Amino acid sequence: MAGPLPSVKEPHLAGRWYPVAPAELAQSVRELLAAGGSPRPGVVAVVVPHAAYQYSGPTAAHGFAAAGAGVRRAIVLAPSHFAHFRGAALLPMSGYRTPLGVVPIDAEATAALARVPLVRPNPAVFMREHALEIQLPLLQGLAPECALVPLLVGSLEPGDAVALAAALRSLLEPGTLLVASSDLTHYGRRFDYLPVPPTDAATVAAARRRRLRRLRRAHRGHHLRPEPDRGRAARSAGGRARGAARVHHLARRDRRLRTHRQLRGGGVHGRGMTVPPRPPRGVMRRCGP
Repeated sequence: MAGPLPSVKEPHLAGRWYPVAPAELAQSVRELLAAGGSPRPGVVAVVVPHAAYQYSGPTAAHGFAAAGAGVRRAIVLAPSHFAHFRGAALLPMSGYRTPLGVVPIDAEATAALARVPLVRPNPAVFMREHALEIQLPLLQGLAPECALVPLLVGSLEPGDAVALAAALRSLLEPGTLLVASSDLTHYGRRFDYLPVPPTDAATVAAARRRRLRRLRRAHRGHHLRPEPDRGRAARSAGGRARGAARVHHLARRDRRLRTHRQLRGGGVHGRGMTVPPRPPRGVMRRCGP
């Protein structure tokens, strides 16, 4: 970043992903939280989506509403969509502004996290990131006095999630809410995932061709030797069962390989993946007792 570092991060999603007018945004947030349901006892962590409010606002609000209004501090873990780095990045500023006001950043907590080897201040990676800012108006509507600990999570090597979780665990005192910001799922033709199959034959045929290409690539080097034709007996119910089991095995292996590539690759666009990388959720899982 060029020039002196500002003390407050300005919003870059207002007017695009959520309303820019304070009154309109406040009303939208109130309606979303009201429709989200009643607080649930014992909620200390939530996983919420980070699309624009018109798409995933109701789902995110359902998670925040379950936490209730007693939240005094929120540790928000969000994936980095635009910058590649190992570990986690902190925002070294005093606050993050939205049209509803400035969310104060907990300086004591961020200073403690900055002493962890995997965590370092890196304001540049926050400039374009949407996964964290999109949660803030909902937090402000839920708990207006809530302080923020913003963390962007990059790639994690084996053992990194455990180390980050250990550092966060010391901050999980009463009144602190742990938030994992997640895509949850992407669907549509550009993600090669259509949960409701289309009815036109051309699209179905294209999807089948893509699946065959993926199976061939995934199983290259694992060739299946065709069984010799032993007549009708070889094509009995037992033979059909073995064939069905083989197809089931290939399908399961294909899903596992796609999941493995997804977790190592760090993205969904153009990869035929339905769930994006999950470092924030992986860290959250390890924060438990």
